[in-house]
Amino acid sequence: MKYGYHADFICPTLPDINNVGIDPYLAGYDAEDIFCKDVQALFQENNSQHAMNRLFSAISSNLDKFHGRARLVREKSWLGADLFEDGSLEIVYIDGDHTYEAVVKDLAAWYLKIRKGGILRGDDIGW
Repeated sequence: MKYGYHADFICPTLPDINNVGIDPYLAGYDAEDIFCKDVQALFQENNSQHAMNRLFSAISSNLDKFHGRARLVREKSWLGADLFEDGSLEIVYIDGDHTYEAVVKDLAAWYLKIRKGGILRGDDIGW
C-alpha cells in the first residue's frame, strides 16, 4: 500500500470496484528496504515505528474520501488474505515483505483467493 497512491488512481478510474490495501506498516522488518527511512525523513521522526504509525493514520484519513470503496487493513499480507473468500477476487497485487519466507507465505495465502481467470501479480522481482 505504501503511500496509498494506488487508491487515488484506481477508485476514480474504476468506479465499480472496491480497493483494499493490506500493509503492516512495520519498521525494521527488512534491513534492505529503505521505505521506512524515507517515511521517517518525511515525518521528521526519530522513531521509525512512530513514523510508520503516522503514515498509516494519514493514509487511512485520505481514503475516507472514497466513502468505503477503499480501505486499509493493518496486517501482514498473508494474514490479511483470511479476510477474503477463496475464489472471490479478480486481481491481487502483492508488494509485500521481500524475504523469501514471506514471499512463499504470500503466494500460498493469496493464490486460492483469486477467481478463475483472475490475475495474481507483484513487483520487486529479483530483490
